[in-house]
Amino acid sequence: KLFTHPHRRYIGIDPPAQEISGMGLAAITYSTTGRIFVLGLGDVSMDDTETFEMNMIAGKFTTQVITQLMYLGKKASRITVVPVVECNNNGFVSGGIVKSIRIHAIQCGCNYVMPFKRQWFNESINVDVGVLTDPKTKPGYITNMISLLVDNRIAVSSRCCTIGAIHRESYTTPSLAAVLETMTSEMLQWKN
Repeated sequence: KLFTHPHRRYIGIDPPAQEISGMGLAAITYSTTGRIFVLGLGDVSMDDTETFEMNMIAGKFTTQVITQLMYLGKKASRITVVPVVECNNNGFVSGGIVKSIRIHAIQCGCNYVMPFKRQWFNESINVDVGVLTDPKTKPGYITNMISLLVDNRIAVSSRCCTIGAIHRESYTTPSLAAVLETMTSEMLQWKN
């Protein structure tokens, strides 16, 4: 029940691991039938970015997702925001992102739940911050994702929020072939 409550909205963020990498963002919710609805997605280049800018982006994305839900008729008081932030590289930076998500959720009038506690997880977490990924847990994440895709249990909201390169004037939409090629290439990296 911790993760499948129908009013919970998960804001997942994978902070950049290096100066040249980007920050991935996703917002999802579960239906009572086990389907996952994508509420928002983002990929933000982090070239020469300061920590406060990462926190600002996380907060803006959180507010966008909540605003879209309210536009669709959801009452803020019935929305619970749950952060899922990867924290392998820097717990301090990840903690700042979590704090930004919490502040923006509460400012919007939503509830906030921090699930990463020892009472629920014995390992692979940084308490009150987020998840730790390692060679032991990654295959499980990938298997779950493949299962969701194969079972057609992922749906994208008609009002999906985005943040990232798509907002730049120079952005061009990639072809379906290019998207599939990139996805295939990235999935094959985990084969070995």
